[in-house]
Amino acid sequence: MTGKIEHNPRNPLEYAKIYRMTQARTRKPVKFGTVSGQVMALFLDSHTPEYRIEDNKRQMIWDMATAINRELRELVASGCSVIQVEEPTIHFIACYHPEATETLDFLTEALNHELDGLDSAEIWIHTCWGNPMMQRVFDKTSYANALEIYLDRVKCDVLTLEMKDRRFAEIELLGHWKGRTQKKFAIGVVSHRTLNAETPAEVADDIRNALRYVDVENLVVTSDCGFGRQGANRLVAFYKSAAAAQGANIVRREHGLPETYVPCADPQLLQDLVPAKYEDAGVMGAAERSPPTQMNPKEEPVQLYPAPTHAAGQAQRFSDVLRQRR
Repeated sequence: MTGKIEHNPRNPLEYAKIYRMTQARTRKPVKFGTVSGQVMALFLDSHTPEYRIEDNKRQMIWDMATAINRELRELVASGCSVIQVEEPTIHFIACYHPEATETLDFLTEALNHELDGLDSAEIWIHTCWGNPMMQRVFDKTSYANALEIYLDRVKCDVLTLEMKDRRFAEIELLGHWKGRTQKKFAIGVVSHRTLNAETPAEVADDIRNALRYVDVENLVVTSDCGFGRQGANRLVAFYKSAAAAQGANIVRREHGLPETYVPCADPQLLQDLVPAKYEDAGVMGAAERSPPTQMNPKEEPVQLYPAPTHAAGQAQRFSDVLRQRR
């Protein structure tokens, strides 16, 4: 840093503009993501008297929170209803330096300052334990000393927790807030650090385990972290996301809750199967209208497209249809 951090109306971050451009292209509500000012300060060096080294970056964090808050207020005023703030440093400090209570108090106050005035939006706080090239970077990943701060003192509506890659360690700690909080828990049920895609049944088992400690109306299913930052390729991310959605539907059925439509699990959209209706309205219908034939003057007409040989109501593979037509 070479000068004071502050909102610059001539060169803003344009959160509101980015949101409007995105929301204009979809009917679904857009969740807007941003990083917390306190984690950005970790990557900045001070080359200005505005921020003294002995201040431990507190003024820098506070000014960053002030500038981001201005952007977030404009974002909410533009209609954004869901905002996710990435990686406050509270859980890192609480895990490795639980004795630094004064620092934790300041970080909590700074985060609430960053989130001030956003009451009309649902605020998500994302916490995980790093995601460079899908690698684990911490040997200790405990939420034990941070949960009380996030759940009782921070102005948020949803707290995300990395659980799958941690083998659901400490999930039982959430039981302390069961029936006592309106905040939601977004539990990671697929890992962002493995290439092996979880199955829907595996996801369902993990959700059932979480529901021992979290009320069903307070549980949100998600991934441990994002897949985009030097992480898994799109195909792996797709199968993991699909497993999360299908696993959630399994548990929804068990609780009598409405399911979410998952297109990739729709039998009518299977990639290599012809729906039974195709035979009724497609192949057979076309044959009745104008059956293509190869005429031989000395023989009866030969049908080029033989009648299907598979059982009635059983879907036929496209490869079988093509083979019959050769």
